[in-house]
Amino acid sequence: MRVSRRGADGQEQALRTIGPGGYFGEMALLSNRPRSATVAASPEGEVECLVLHRLDFLDFKVSMKSTSV
Repeated sequence: MRVSRRGADGQEQALRTIGPGGYFGEMALLSNRPRSATVAASPEGEVECLVLHRLDFLDFKVSMKSTSV
């Protein structure tokens, strides 16, 4: 999968490529800010994505704090 964003000049800038087992969206999940990049799957590849909603993540994070030593 390809990660990119539009530069100040309006042109798409490639940032990185995500391979098998990779992840994205963590910055928005942690900061609660709008996404800063676009992720697009390669047309010839097959992609399976799992979704973690922010509120579920925050609930999990709280539960982990209460079980830590």
